[in-house]
Amino acid sequence: MANIIEYIQFNAPGVAQSPNGGISLIGGASLGGGIDSEPLIYIDGGPRLTVDEARGYAAEMFATIEILTPPASNFYRAPAGAVLLTTKSGSNALPNNIDLLGGMVERIKGFSRYRTFYSPKYSSDNIDQEIPDLRYTLYWNPRFIIGGDQSVPTFFSSDLQGRYKIIIQGITTAGEICMGSTEFSVAGE
Repeated sequence: MANIIEYIQFNAPGVAQSPNGGISLIGGASLGGGIDSEPLIYIDGGPRLTVDEARGYAAEMFATIEILTPPASNFYRAPAGAVLLTTKSGSNALPNNIDLLGGMVERIKGFSRYRTFYSPKYSSDNIDQEIPDLRYTLYWNPRFIIGGDQSVPTFFSSDLQGRYKIIIQGITTAGEICMGSTEFSVAGE
């Protein structure tokens, strides 16, 4: 689980990591690396936080992230920019229709959750399931060793009819990268 500062550093455009481990906004004033060169951070329009204080908050807590650079951040007396965080239970610090002449507002709606790609265990025992498999993306990750007898692998597809493209990528024991592709069709019975 990333804290909000790490999330902003790696996901928001125009944000860079400062030499002291904080953040700086492209377009914000640089005042020599002190506290004044970091953007001011506000949660739900409340009192401002330092970057170190904001590290204590998980990214999942927030519904929106607004990044303001000068002159838009001047309203907050923030020459290095401002970061406005709205919690999922809070309200927006700025109305959506505000005119920020010459400023930049980056609204990040929520966050991205990492999910494990679902790959069922196919076998001849479960090939005829009552519930059809209607996934568009199929993942197959075998450890297939091509020998002298040129073995032919088998592959289970979904129950969707149509054309499929197979992309094969691998690496040899000598470190050479291999790639190939082909297509096949699945027709109804």
